[in-house]
This record gives sequence, C-alpha cells and structure tokens, in this order.
Amino acid sequence: MSNDFILYNTEDGLIRIELQLTDGTVWLTQMEIAELFQTTKNNISLQTI
Repeated sequence: MSNDFILYNTEDGLIRIELQLTDGTVWLTQMEIAELFQTTKNNISLQTI
C-alpha cells in the first residue's frame, strides 16, 4: 500500500489543502472538500433520502 501526501496552496496563500493519496485514491476531510468547493461542511455532509 502506497501513502503519499500532496499539498496545494492558492497563490494568495489563503487556502491550503493537503491531499492523502492511498493506492490511487485521494482522501479529503469534509472540511477540506468544503474549502475546495467554497461551501460549508453542512452542504458536504447533507444526506438526501
């Protein structure tokens, strides 16, 4: 199993995202996904029935 970390920073330095790559799959926390898409954690974790 291969674990790598990739860091992304915006040019203005306001947003920093750390990606964890495990066997070709990228893992982000809900908070990191919210930052990436400029929304709230609530929108990311919203479940529809």
